[in-house]
Amino acid sequence: MSLQPGVPRGGCRISAVVTAYRFERFIRAAIASIQRQSRPVDEIVVVDNQSDDATPVILAELAAQDARIVLVDVPPRGPAAARNRGLAAARGDIIAMLDGDDAWPADKIARQMARLEAEPVIDMVTGPTSFTDAIDDHTLAPPPGARVETVLQPNIGACLYCRAVFERLGGFDESYRYADDLDLLLRLRDAGIAFDTLPEVALYHRRYPGSLLTTVDPRRSQEFVRAVAASRRRRRERGLPPAEPLLAGGVA
Repeated sequence: MSLQPGVPRGGCRISAVVTAYRFERFIRAAIASIQRQSRPVDEIVVVDNQSDDATPVILAELAAQDARIVLVDVPPRGPAAARNRGLAAARGDIIAMLDGDDAWPADKIARQMARLEAEPVIDMVTGPTSFTDAIDDHTLAPPPGARVETVLQPNIGACLYCRAVFERLGGFDESYRYADDLDLLLRLRDAGIAFDTLPEVALYHRRYPGSLLTTVDPRRSQEFVRAVAASRRRRRERGLPPAEPLLAGGVA
């Protein structure tokens, strides 16, 4: 039975859901950043979109070494579909998500889980994201000299959720390729689900040629506009006031 919003979280299971597609250069570091968490997760669900590079071989090797790793192979239908498939496979009451080319700081789960446990009325915790052009394979953090920009903005990998949040919202909208994370967080806020923002960096997000983050595609801005317009429409229909800046903490 899934953990309901507002219920104390002591002793609950934590699932990390990782999405991977042609990430042979990065997937080891991503998984390692989960394995090194000071508060361990109970399972690591990795969704591979039928990568045609060495990603499946690397994942099989990692799964043989760590019994917590569950491998899910699905056709490449985009990030939102992969995340939904990972959510369906995960068994935890608490969900954290990570793209296979990014990494978590070592205490990300501990800090955010402590906040969820201290405040049962809060059902999602997030924090700033450090965008960087490099993550060291040993420290699993940006090395000296790396270009780093730390900002607070919607990012799935920076969050920790009560699973019932997804059950209430219906998961990720698969019609989005770039704005599925923004859309989810806007729906979370518009539904009145309480969340909090901690000041510490919660995600190291890679910038590199060929990534979705650096892809030039007019659909990106179009999708962001569509997600925001949908949020405004929902708020008008529900008689809600105009929203405060997203992820300022609390419920707008």
